[in-house]
Parts: sequence; C-alpha cells; structure tokens
Amino acid sequence: MKKFEAKRVTFHRLLTIVLGLTLVFSFGCSTKPSPKTGMDIVGLVTEYQGGVPAKGIEVKLYTYHPNPLIEYLPPTGHVIDSDTTTEEGKYRLQVDTDLFRRLEELGYNKLVVFVAPGISGFKIIDLAEGIVEVDLITGAPAPAGTK
Repeated sequence: MKKFEAKRVTFHRLLTIVLGLTLVFSFGCSTKPSPKTGMDIVGLVTEYQGGVPAKGIEVKLYTYHPNPLIEYLPPTGHVIDSDTTTEEGKYRLQVDTDLFRRLEELGYNKLVVFVAPGISGFKIIDLAEGIVEVDLITGAPAPAGTK
C-alpha cells in the first residue's frame, strides 16, 4: 500500500489558483453595469387647440404602473420629478444617477411623462441613460365613448 504524500502548495501557486477562479466566475456571472449618467427628459408642450406652446403647465414624471381596470387612463405610479413649462412651452425633467440605479434595482424599465389636462397628454418611455426628447399635447378631448 502506498503512503499518502501531501504536496506542498506555495503561496504563489495558491494566489494563481484564486485569481484564476475569480476570473472564471466573474466572466460567468454577468451583471448590468451601473449607469454613469442619469436621464434627462426634455420637450415641448403645445395646446391641442391651435398648436401654440403651452406656458405655465406642470409636467410630471412618474414610474410606470398600468391601470388594468380602465385602460385609457395614464399608467402613472409614483412621482419622480416635475417641472413647469417656460414661455416657449419647454420643460426638463431629471433622473439623477443614484435614482436611475435604484429604479433599475426595483425592476422599472419604463416611465411616464404626463401633462394635464387632456387624456392624450402622456407618453410611456423607456428608462434609458442620456437625453430623451418627449413632446406632449395638452387640452385634447377624451376619446369618444369614455367618461
């Protein structure tokens, strides 16, 4: 019967093994990179009647939560940001880097840009880094057959 002989592992060899395993597992487990910038939503709000810029109108940014009972209502959830349109009807909403990361962690991949009044005064957008342009119309009547 052969006697068991323990082989000596040098520190250098152990370090090589640990680093190799670390590389194998890091390539095998993909994680989404953290955002480097936040998200800016900019746009123009115009009046339904006449198409002129709508000044002094509040525009809000919400998390996306569809309304399963009344489909034509805006799918708004929690308010993220708001702004009031300028004399030229322009607005700007922001999601900073930390909030962007938190929204991703919570599983949000869509947001809602909303202006009231008007049933067609909202747009669903993707959660995406950088600048997103969203133009809206305020004062549009509700679709026929709705209350």
